[in-house]
Amino acid sequence: MLSDALLDALMCPVCGGRPLGLVIEETDEELILVGTLACPDCKRWFTVRDDIPRMMPPDLASNLVSADDHWEGWTEAMHRFLRWREAAWGDAAEAAQRRETALAMHRRFVDFCALPAGPLVLLDVGCGTGHAIDLLPDDVTYIGIDPLPAGASPWGFVPERMPRPERPPSLVQGVGESLPFADDSFDAVLLMGTLDHCRSPEEMLGQVARVLRPGGTLDVLQGLSARRDDGASGGVLRSLIRSLTGQQSPSARDTHLRSYASTEDVAALLAGWFEVQESAEDSGRAFVRATAPGGEG
Repeated sequence: MLSDALLDALMCPVCGGRPLGLVIEETDEELILVGTLACPDCKRWFTVRDDIPRMMPPDLASNLVSADDHWEGWTEAMHRFLRWREAAWGDAAEAAQRRETALAMHRRFVDFCALPAGPLVLLDVGCGTGHAIDLLPDDVTYIGIDPLPAGASPWGFVPERMPRPERPPSLVQGVGESLPFADDSFDAVLLMGTLDHCRSPEEMLGQVARVLRPGGTLDVLQGLSARRDDGASGGVLRSLIRSLTGQQSPSARDTHLRSYASTEDVAALLAGWFEVQESAEDSGRAFVRATAPGGEG
């Protein structure tokens, strides 16, 4: 069932109306299999399936189809990502090594986050399956949002070997550029490998600043790579090379919409909305901790 914390935070992504009215149509007593959330103001309704509210913006459908041109490059990159993900998690030995490496990295990142003690409500933007919940203390109320609900592709596929959470997370289908949450809803926000996959980092960070409480913590983990300046011709060349070499799936690099060359690049981006407190580099990843203005002290 949808948690009280999630229902309290949700708002209509179209008009901002709240609270949303929940109607349960089918349940197995533990999950809402089919339901709807209705906006009290604009009267739009949003589907709930398998306990996941589908809260995509009005110009982007749950199957990642959009008639709006400004989502076109993003949807193409998402489909490249899905092809890469299927190949990357397909081999059992490689998948086991990938899980082990990622788990160790994420544990170091959570230690770096130095989350405040005591109960808090945390949002994970670009959460995938929501497996980060297992790294957090029990008194953290975890809410995750991702355009792939629980990591599932538009046709319902999640690679078998991908990490899955042991604790049940509260998940929402949506995008960071249009967070369907009320202002000042969260004590902390995580962005783990999200900046290079979102359509607009600036729009997303503006949304994070809106939903993060004054003094709240933003923690970012972002992969670093040489700055991409090869443009469309470079993409054509890489496609030609893959064709000539028989490589069928995209590379990880092909799934990114942008790149960050240094921890300083990431920190400078965050500084437009937040007060950067600490940064570090770990195995080619930037760790950056920042706070929202207006907190005590």
